Amino acid sequence: DGLVRRVPHPTDGRTTLVQITELGRSTVEDATVTLNEQVFADIGMSDTESLALVSAVDTLRRNAGDF
Repeated sequence: DGLVRRVPHPTDGRTTLVQITELGRSTVEDATVTLNEQVFADIGMSDTESLALVSAVDTLRRNAGDF
């Protein structure tokens, strides 16, 4: 569906790398927003606290190379 692409490894011809496409990245981001809204909507935190938590987790994931 165009969410990922296969790319030959630059130095190892036996290996194929899988890279997420922009469509894949936006799909994951949209799914994350939906999950947060539906599953974590009422976790006993204010909207401000909840947004701060989501922002902190987002920062952690980006710094870890998850996005």
